[in-house]
Amino acid sequence: MLYDKLKDKDKIEITKQQQAEIQKVLDSKIIPHENHTLFEVDLKELTIRQAEYLPPKTTLHWWEALEMFYNKKFKTVSLDSPTTITKSELVKKENCLYISALNKRNVKKILERDFKIKIN
Repeated sequence: MLYDKLKDKDKIEITKQQQAEIQKVLDSKIIPHENHTLFEVDLKELTIRQAEYLPPKTTLHWWEALEMFYNKKFKTVSLDSPTTITKSELVKKENCLYISALNKRNVKKILERDFKIKIN
């Protein structure tokens, strides 16, 4: 009996921990017009506020720098259709709608026209 108790204590369990892969899926791409701001409309509280963005990445590891150095891509830029240079990632919240507009008054107009939502 004493031997069985010691044997049970000495058992080692090997557990395998797996990290869940986080996949980002492109929901939509918003390209605001010149001088526009991205507004966040909360559909539950019916409030309008400016959208929040994630802070830009400031650290660069040496393997990323090497990859950028060896994979240089020189591309020509067309003045007729330039591509965006800076890209920001939006903090997306539940029950919120994101609208690019000049000011809050225009956001209210867009909500009434496109979504039939009135906000006072």
